[in-house]
Amino acid sequence: MTIGTILLGMLGITEILILTFLCIIFLLAYLISFWKIFNRVCYPGWASLIMLVPLLNIVALLFVAFSKWPIENKN
Repeated sequence: MTIGTILLGMLGITEILILTFLCIIFLLAYLISFWKIFNRVCYPGWASLIMLVPLLNIVALLFVAFSKWPIENKN
């Protein structure tokens, strides 16, 4: 038996559904916030999906933070 199996055995179906629902809500909030950030600096919003990939999300965040933003070129 693994720890995950033991923990899931201790939770009922109601708790599992609530945790799943909360995870989905937090994931959507995470994606929507990064979608808006990418759009505000004139990068495509779909690039926020990169934030779901471990390690690549850190690279993307550093790229957005330290690169010259396309919106700066418009002014």
